Amino acid sequence: MAGLKQLNWASEGVGATAAALVDLSTVAGNKISNPPWVKFQSAGWVNFPSAPTVYNQPLIEAFDVRPLFSERMVLVGPPGEASRNVRLTALGDFPLILPGLPHSNRRLVEQIAAQNAVRLNVVLEVDSVSLTKRLVAEGLGYSILAHAAVQEDMNSHTLVGHAIERPGIRSTVSLTRLRDRRSSRLALSYEKILLETLEELVTVGAWKEATHWLAQ
Repeated sequence: MAGLKQLNWASEGVGATAAALVDLSTVAGNKISNPPWVKFQSAGWVNFPSAPTVYNQPLIEAFDVRPLFSERMVLVGPPGEASRNVRLTALGDFPLILPGLPHSNRRLVEQIAAQNAVRLNVVLEVDSVSLTKRLVAEGLGYSILAHAAVQEDMNSHTLVGHAIERPGIRSTVSLTRLRDRRSSRLALSYEKILLETLEELVTVGAWKEATHWLAQ
């Protein structure tokens, strides 16, 4: 289905068992600042049993879509640059490494660029977030990624994040369910832990500066 691209966990170096469970109880219990699945966020699909979270999901009749939070996207550059604010209208001046269509982040960036009459200079199309970050670090281009996906890289100075302004770009993460499928008790338990963990990260945790909690 267009716009719902499932992440290839094996290609990102994560075993099938870890991909299926991602031990959310451990994540919540230890209250770590960045759960082990944070690096997958900008891939557009983080898959939990019966409760997938998706980026910038268009309304589809078959799905219940519940927005959870929005997060700031940043222009990501190689180490050694001074962090600065970049106007959206200047994004066309940067050689960009972006995922290919119909990736949700690419659709979002293209839509906002078109609304502001910006012609993007996409030099490479790469769906893998980890590969994109390596290419940017090596000076082969820039990318536009969610702040949470590069927060640790920015803190360790392996990448530089430039704030996008006038206007900024925000990505919305939503929880989705098939309307005609009842969730099991186990799935509902995972969903509860997922929501509690995300709310803590967004409201008081590591993502507080760049995200806004939307769920009620």
